[in-house]
Amino acid sequence: MVLDAVTPQTHVIFLCSPNNPTGNTLETDRIIGLLERFEGIVVVDEAYVDFSNSGSLCYLLDKYPRLIILQTFSKAFGLAGIRFGMAIAHEDIIAIFNKVKFPYNISKLTAPIVHKALDNVHLMEANVKSFAEQKKRIIEELGKLPTVRKARHPLAKTVKSRCDVENICQCIRVCCKIISISKTPVSYISQIGKFRRAPRSTVLVTVGGPRALSRVERDIQVVIITEVYTRKYDPYFYTTQLIQVEEGKYVEIRFSIWFPGAPCADEEYLEIRDGYNQSANLLGVFCGRNTSYFTLRSSGHNMWLRFSLQHRYWLEWSSSYEGKAIDETAPANLTTVAQTQFVLFNHPSSLWCPAEGGPAPHIVWRKNGAVMQNSTGVKFQLNFTEKERNANYSCEVDSNGLLQRKNISLVVEGCPEPCRCKVLKGNMRGFIRVDCERKQLRSIPQNVPRATVKLDLSKNQLKTLPPGVFNNMTWLHGLDLSYNQLEELPPEAFSHNPHLIELFLNNNKLKNLSSDQLPCRIYLFNNHTKRDLSNNQLNKLPPGVVSGIQTCPRSFIALDLSKNQLKTLPPGVFNNMTWLHGLDLSRNEIETLPPGVFKHLVRLFRLKLIKLVVDSGRFMLVVSLFTQDIW
Repeated sequence: MVLDAVTPQTHVIFLCSPNNPTGNTLETDRIIGLLERFEGIVVVDEAYVDFSNSGSLCYLLDKYPRLIILQTFSKAFGLAGIRFGMAIAHEDIIAIFNKVKFPYNISKLTAPIVHKALDNVHLMEANVKSFAEQKKRIIEELGKLPTVRKARHPLAKTVKSRCDVENICQCIRVCCKIISISKTPVSYISQIGKFRRAPRSTVLVTVGGPRALSRVERDIQVVIITEVYTRKYDPYFYTTQLIQVEEGKYVEIRFSIWFPGAPCADEEYLEIRDGYNQSANLLGVFCGRNTSYFTLRSSGHNMWLRFSLQHRYWLEWSSSYEGKAIDETAPANLTTVAQTQFVLFNHPSSLWCPAEGGPAPHIVWRKNGAVMQNSTGVKFQLNFTEKERNANYSCEVDSNGLLQRKNISLVVEGCPEPCRCKVLKGNMRGFIRVDCERKQLRSIPQNVPRATVKLDLSKNQLKTLPPGVFNNMTWLHGLDLSYNQLEELPPEAFSHNPHLIELFLNNNKLKNLSSDQLPCRIYLFNNHTKRDLSNNQLNKLPPGVVSGIQTCPRSFIALDLSKNQLKTLPPGVFNNMTWLHGLDLSRNEIETLPPGVFKHLVRLFRLKLIKLVVDSGRFMLVVSLFTQDIW
């Protein structure tokens, strides 16, 4: 298979044997076959060879001069800190290495440590033997868990067990976490080592010392014997997490999520499902900034949580869950179901019925009285067309024998020409993203949907904004007006947009601004809340433009005023911006800085003053005040 991938441009083949992390050792006959059929260099990485029973391939060097063996003192010797490795090869290859290697590449401190290690090889061999014994112990303990199907025996240092990742981590939840890297779940026992990248449905355990191993054995036994499910804090997880309680119970979770940016507009969200994987019925989708606490219940003993890719969320520390007996019920109700919901004409949309109750109630969806869906899922998918205009939709639940029904009134939104629209799936409100970038627009399109949370009007030919043009977009989170020809903003341009935290006004022709023309919370990118006013023609900075942030200082992190025509800064202009982390005043015409202008910026660690006409002594004073990462 390797040779099938060889091309005329292939000069070197790298092999890892024993492999990390699986521990597989390549068959010697296959490596010899490569050496005999491939005309280039074959490199075999034997970093873990001391843990393998196969031994090194150094004995092949006399017969195969194109073979290079790599070994290290980082693994079995435990000397990763000295960064010492070896290349063992034919003298002709070593002669080439000597021509390109750095002189004195082994330090005076490293050399005696290596000599000491070689004089005490017996200590390394004793450690390897100890690892082998501990591997055997942990395989025996993991084998007692009912969810482990079969344990393999690769390296003495690592144990790879094929199992149901979520179930085994439930059994050893005292010391086990589930992580995800590139959609690949990996679990690890936190007391005994760092996580390792592994294939799907693989638990990888790195064996530590006997004391840590004894702790793991103790925790496993405690959980298996007691199986007590009280309210527990939600574990930290990166992408997915299965919460599982004992059979005969259902999961009740109380949680809040926190995020510093604009997650609902950026498709960053948490979804929760009624089962053990992503195909289970959807119980809810949540997004927002520092949300209130939600209570959600499953219908059985499994609940699946998944954050969207590239999310920047985390659950609040006090979020928790517990197992509740099936007969310990909470009455079903529809109090949180929105009676008016938005749908986008001729686009895939969803209706939402987030019913409350425990266990999770079955939701019956009806269209014109006919049952369309009956499950614990809160979402009803539809593609709204002209035929649907007169349809009546409702959802209902059974609450202790009493039927509760909520009739849903639809607000049909259209996508304005020539823009593109998309209903965002990461929320339960029908939020819409509208993209009008590069459409040669000279005016704002008419009838932009009221449910718009992100509106891109960049790279057009806008010169003015009509008063109140954004007033009906009360859910607007992000607005991009960059790269237009705007010369001024109307008074209170964004006063009706309380959720606006992204605003791009850079690369326009703005000359003057007043404090009532900018919203309080402005966000840009890279996790930094930021006002971007760069590349305009501002010649003065009224104090109100920045002092207006007193009501929300924590949201205001960075201010970009670069590439304008500012000649001075008013005294005290930044006094209320105590949470400011970044300030860019570069490429202006400022000749002097007022005394103490940065005095109140106690958290400022990025200050950009490139190409300012300032007194050198005063600039040196600024640098001395802020020594962290000055641009």
